[in-house]
Amino acid sequence: MKRKIYITLISASIIITAVFGLVWLSIPLFIGLGFYSLFSSNIKIIQWLRKQHFISVPSFSIGLFILTIGIRLLFFEVFAIPSGSMEDTLLPGDKVLVSKLNYGPRLPNSPFQIPWVNLLCYYNAEARSKIDSVWWDYKRLDGYTNIKRQDILVFNFPDNKKIFFIKRCIGLPNDNISIINGTVFVNGERECIALTSKITYRMWYTQKKYFRHLLDSINMNSYCKWSPFDEKYVDIILTSKQQKLLNVSSCIDSLKIQTTDDHLRCYSGSKQHSWTIDNFGSLRVPQKGMTIQFNSRNFEFYKKVLKKFENFKPQRKDGHFFINGEEVKEYTFKQDYYFMMGDNRHNSADSRVWGFLPEDHIVGKAICVLFSNSEEGINWSRTFKAID
Repeated sequence: MKRKIYITLISASIIITAVFGLVWLSIPLFIGLGFYSLFSSNIKIIQWLRKQHFISVPSFSIGLFILTIGIRLLFFEVFAIPSGSMEDTLLPGDKVLVSKLNYGPRLPNSPFQIPWVNLLCYYNAEARSKIDSVWWDYKRLDGYTNIKRQDILVFNFPDNKKIFFIKRCIGLPNDNISIINGTVFVNGERECIALTSKITYRMWYTQKKYFRHLLDSINMNSYCKWSPFDEKYVDIILTSKQQKLLNVSSCIDSLKIQTTDDHLRCYSGSKQHSWTIDNFGSLRVPQKGMTIQFNSRNFEFYKKVLKKFENFKPQRKDGHFFINGEEVKEYTFKQDYYFMMGDNRHNSADSRVWGFLPEDHIVGKAICVLFSNSEEGINWSRTFKAID
């Protein structure tokens, strides 16, 4: 039995280190192996410790407390979906399991980010006065994979780190993003949209009666906005899967994405170009080590990044550009950024509105819906549902 435990711990450490590259995770296993080796040969000591309740009970409680904190900090955490910006991939009321191992767990930069420990800090007046301060520099442990396009991420909202958002990654660092009439292009190629992503379409039909029957068959009649002048079209919100299903019907004449001309919601740097959430870009996503030459266009697009996430004070005066009072002609980014979008494309505040997502704001990857609880009760069909 003892030999089997040795082999199991050593094998697990080797696999974690060699296959996943997670050296930081293999270290506790080696430590555990050392403690086991130390105490397993002293069975009488273990038996004595078990009988001493004043030692065993507090030790068990402290161990359980540390284990709970460790799991939430380094492995997994659960987040609730508050809005419909990710419909139909995720629904309001979903409780999502987020893996921190995929991209590597982000270490806390203050004790207020440590579960349970933060409760103790709230009772200390001196600590509470520094609640929004950075106590420790940003650090992320190694993960076993990199962020990929179409991954669904949980992250701190860039404009308020106390709020958590969940969106789909559309653009990686150094990607060129453009949106033309509602269609997203990444590096000049059309985005491979998820089947559950929702877009508003204007759909023209030939036979209204048959078309209504078709909508009823997929429970979509209540999501339609019919033409007020009895013209043969309807505005309808469809997932990519529903759109493909309807488009092959003989009663459908044609359809197109229904775009908006509202440019006021758009990312601040794009307002001078009258961009909208459906006609946006092109815009390059900042990458660590990427250098940009300053001009009036680049300055407007990236000044929020420089000020808020790169901790510099950008200024423009008389056609010249300054950072922290020093005139510059170029800038090299200090970290990676990402371009995020919600699957409910016309009902989502995302990178088209608030800009780029910095790497140090990312919590982890959403991997499955644990359960879903809405006003109608528990939706058992979504229990342990994988997220695509």
